[in-house]
Amino acid sequence: MMDVLTYNHVYHMDFPDRIMVTGTGNPNARIAVVAGTPDASDEKNGYAFSGKSRAILGELLLLLGLTEDDVYATLAVKHRTLHEVGGVLVDRLPSERELSFALPYLMQELTVLSPKLVVALGPLAYQAIFGDERGLNAAHGEIRKGERWDEVALFHPSDVALNPEYKKSYVYDVIKLKKYCAEHFIR
Repeated sequence: MMDVLTYNHVYHMDFPDRIMVTGTGNPNARIAVVAGTPDASDEKNGYAFSGKSRAILGELLLLLGLTEDDVYATLAVKHRTLHEVGGVLVDRLPSERELSFALPYLMQELTVLSPKLVVALGPLAYQAIFGDERGLNAAHGEIRKGERWDEVALFHPSDVALNPEYKKSYVYDVIKLKKYCAEHFIR
């Protein structure tokens, strides 16, 4: 398995202008939250969920009856993925090559953290954690029992804000997950 320094060095050989973004939060938490890729704020600060996404994560945790101390938050891909449009760099989805490069590191990170539950936020995190072909639209809200940890995928809260048709499913999924968390994690 690859350690952080090796990962960062190897990644920079292929993607020289990218900055690695680390996870943040309680490394002893029983819940890990995984989103897709870093945004500009994450890249600037060097850790996940550092800008607007921190507020979004905070809102989700509040709905679940949790705090930031209850989770470790990380990203499926540790580097921002960009392309140029009209002379300006803008975010894009990672390529298959970038995703396949990042997945072993994510799995190693989760193995070391050893959470009891992994919450995948959005389609990229779903693909990384679940690795199946069904897709987030078919599998959101299902809590899957795993050998190492349980897993659940939710629509990313920012996607819900942009796509109101997700809201009913998201609310239902959050209520279901809140019940699960209350049974397993909240004293």
